[in-house]
Amino acid sequence: MRAPDSSSHTRYAILLAAVLGGVALFAVAFALPWNTWLNGAPSESSDRLALSSGYLAGTSPSWHHAHFTSCTPDDHDVFGKDVVVDTQQWYCGHIMDYGGNITVLGRVSNDVIAVGGSIVVSGEVDGRVLALGGNVTLLPGAHIAGDVQTLGGSVSRSPGVEVDGKVDRGMTTDQFTLPNFTSIIPVRLDWTDVIFWAFSGLVISLFLPSQLTRVRLMARHQFLGSLFLGLLAYVVGVVAGVALLLTCLGIPLALAIGVVLWGGSIFGTAALGLWIGSALIPGATSRRRLPFILATVLGVSMLAIASTAPVIGGIIRVLVSCTGLGAVLLSIATMRHPSPARRRALV
Repeated sequence: MRAPDSSSHTRYAILLAAVLGGVALFAVAFALPWNTWLNGAPSESSDRLALSSGYLAGTSPSWHHAHFTSCTPDDHDVFGKDVVVDTQQWYCGHIMDYGGNITVLGRVSNDVIAVGGSIVVSGEVDGRVLALGGNVTLLPGAHIAGDVQTLGGSVSRSPGVEVDGKVDRGMTTDQFTLPNFTSIIPVRLDWTDVIFWAFSGLVISLFLPSQLTRVRLMARHQFLGSLFLGLLAYVVGVVAGVALLLTCLGIPLALAIGVVLWGGSIFGTAALGLWIGSALIPGATSRRRLPFILATVLGVSMLAIASTAPVIGGIIRVLVSCTGLGAVLLSIATMRHPSPARRRALV
């Protein structure tokens, strides 16, 4: 019998990887809430913004016509901190903040850019205003000489605000929802989560097919054992990680434990997705690469969608994560110490 030609299947798989990779990068760049991940909890020093009740109530602030005597010529690049241009301050260079918010009460003669943060303007900006992963708020008295743009956020513009350029609201996460399916299935899908799991399943099935098949067989033949072992591994790992975090020398080891648990859970979830997908796609368990990859991607995508279901979604996520991790651990143990009975069970 002639071996199946897998070159075309490999090309299709690589093309599919490129497409999903591009979609994943697109979602990361334009749809994810970067301001929450980069900034974390709200800063305790938010009172530095000195937002008076006057313009919050919609009245024009008295400092809008403030006289600026001299400007600060240097560019202002900040990482992880909030930036406030006070009412009497004038920056000739640009302001770029990575992971922080920008508030302009005075004047900036160049661009104002926030990456992973929001921008509030009540003063004057002679360049453009751009927020990547955040919102732009234009309060009464603000004047923008350039464009106002946001990607992954929204633009709030008070009446009377002057914008000489164009206002581009970019893309928000609302554009990644299914508007018509909610009447049938009351689930709001997180497409970024589905894309992450689909891309993970694609990479694992493309580069580690034999290991993925072994973990799938282990989960199939030792389902309850995998579930309990994975749950035990999580409990022991969390307890050990917390204990190690209490000591400075144990922090790297605690991080290593977290990475191992996380990676094992992802690999095991991909194996469970292959198990589900192989029941839907014929020939997925054979040596044909394309059905194998498609079954994995389909299965993990279905698991990701199922985990968003109300009430039972969290239970499904816990069961899948524990079972997948346990199957990975059992596969490693079996590979190092195989018994004849278990070797026959996995054939």
